[in-house]
Amino acid sequence: MTNRIRYLDQKSFGALLADLRLTPNVFQDGLLEFLERVGLVAPAARVDWPRSLVIEERGGTPPAPVTEAERDESAALAGALRQWNRFNSDPPLPHPLDGEASAPGGSLATKTFSTETFRPWSSFTTMIEGVRATPFGVADAVDTYYHAWQALLVADALEMGIRIVFDTRDPALMALALDGELATLPQDRLYSQASFEGPRGLRDGLGWAAYFDAAAMLEVARSRKVTAFALAGSGEARRFTDAERSDLLTFQRATAEAILRDLGADRAKLKAFIAYLCERWDEKTRRGQGEIAAEYKRQVGLAARLTMVAYDISFADLAEEVGRVTGHFANTLDVIFPDWAQEARDRAELSLKASVIAKAPTVSASLSLVDANAGDLLDWLERNDQWRLHLAIETMLKHQFGDGPIDHAGLAKEVETLATTLEHLVNALLREAGCDDSGTLMKKLDRYWAQVPGVHALLTANRGLTGDKAPFADQLIAIDALASTDADLGVAQVMLKAVLYRNTGQHAGMAVLTDEALHEAARVMLTAMLFCRKNLLVSPPCP
Repeated sequence: MTNRIRYLDQKSFGALLADLRLTPNVFQDGLLEFLERVGLVAPAARVDWPRSLVIEERGGTPPAPVTEAERDESAALAGALRQWNRFNSDPPLPHPLDGEASAPGGSLATKTFSTETFRPWSSFTTMIEGVRATPFGVADAVDTYYHAWQALLVADALEMGIRIVFDTRDPALMALALDGELATLPQDRLYSQASFEGPRGLRDGLGWAAYFDAAAMLEVARSRKVTAFALAGSGEARRFTDAERSDLLTFQRATAEAILRDLGADRAKLKAFIAYLCERWDEKTRRGQGEIAAEYKRQVGLAARLTMVAYDISFADLAEEVGRVTGHFANTLDVIFPDWAQEARDRAELSLKASVIAKAPTVSASLSLVDANAGDLLDWLERNDQWRLHLAIETMLKHQFGDGPIDHAGLAKEVETLATTLEHLVNALLREAGCDDSGTLMKKLDRYWAQVPGVHALLTANRGLTGDKAPFADQLIAIDALASTDADLGVAQVMLKAVLYRNTGQHAGMAVLTDEALHEAARVMLTAMLFCRKNLLVSPPCP
C-alpha cells in the first residue's frame, strides 16, 4: 500500500477525493487525466516500467527483448519501493521517488509534467498477445502517484469555470447541453455565475506546494517511528514510555531540521504557511464545506508539528505567535485544535499499530494491514467528525488493568460502542462507493465485499455462524475452524467474528463476556474496520 499522505497511487487518491465528497465515488481516472491534460493538477510522480519487461512477466513475447539495463533499473527501483514499504523499514529511510534521476532506477520516474508533454492515459495500456485466445490489455507498465495534499488542489480546480443553471426538465435545452452546445442555450433561459475562488485557491495552493510536502515528509517519518515502538512492544495496548517520548522528539527534531534545511525555509515562512492554512480552514468552514475544512485542519496540524519540533516551541507558544488570523476571539490554532484531539489521536494510533495491526491475520498482499492503515483510518474518522473510536480506546486504556465490576462494565460499554462504530463505518463506505447501505450488518458486509470473490463467498456460505442458534463459544470455534485455500480467509473470519460479537452484544449484552473476551472482541472490531477501510482502496463494491 502507498503511504497515506505521500505518493498515493491513483486508486488511493481517487478514494481520498471520494472521502472529501469531491467526487461521487472512487473511480476518478477520467477526472485526473483531464486535470493533468489541461495543466490544473499534475501527478507527483509517474513510473514507466519497461513495456517489454511487463509483457515478459505476463507470459507474452515482447516485440523487442528486454535489455540488461532495463532489468537492472527496474529491479533497483522495485526493490527500493519494496524496502521502503516494508512494515519494519528504517524510519529515516527516504522514499525512492524523492531521489534524483541518477539514482538506481531513477530514470524510470517522471516528476515534471506539462501540457506539452502530456500523454493520454489510454496509452498506458500494454497489450499482451500469445497468452490467451485473444490479446488483452494490462495497466502494469505505468504507475501514477499523487500526494494527499493535492486533493485540495482538486477541490479548487472543481470550483473553476462557470456554473450554469437552466431548466433541465426541458428536453430541448437538455439535449443542447448533453451535445456540448452550451453556447447555443437561449440567454433568457439560463443563469450563469463565474467562479473566482477556484483560480485563486489553485494559485495559492501551488505556491505553497513545497511546504505541504515538507510537513507530509515529517509526518511519514514520525508515523514510521511510532510503528517501530509498536513492533518493539509485547503487542498489548499501552502508553508511550518516557524514553520513547524522548527518542521520538529527538528523531522528529533532527528530521524536521533536515527537511527545512533542504527547503531553505525559515520560521517566518512557516508561520505564513500556517496562517494561510488557517485562513483556508476558516473559509471552507464558513462555506459549509466540512470535509474540505477538515482536510485543511489536518494540514494545519502537520505544519504546526513541523514548526514546533524544528524550533522547540510549545503549541501554546505557536498559537500565540500565529495569533488571530481568522475572525475568532481566541487565537486561531486554539480554536482549530482543542488539546484533547491530538492526545486522543496519538493514543489511538499507538494502540491500533501495537495491538491490532501487529496481530492481524496473514492475508493477500493487497489487503494485508500495514502501519499506514492506522493513520488512514483515523484520518477518515476525523474528516467525518467521528470520534467514537478515539473515545473508546481512551476509556479502555483506563479500565484494562482494573478488576472490579465498574471496570468490567466500562470495557463492555466501549466494546458495544466499537460495534456500533463498525456499522456506521460500513454504512459510510458503502455510500462513498455509491452503494445501498440498508439491511443488517451481515448483509452490508456481504454487499461491501462483493468484488473480493474469496471473502464474499465465505461470508455468504457461513452467515449462519453469526446467529444465536448455537452457543456463542461454539460459533467462535466454528469460525476459527473454517477451511479455505483462499488467501483472504482471515479477512472473512474477522468479519464473521465481528458480526457475531456485535449480535451477542445486542441480544445478551457485552457484559456477559469475560475481560479477556472483551479485549479480543475490541481487537476484532478494530481489525474489521481497518480491513473494510482498506478494501475501499483495493476492490470497492460497484454501485
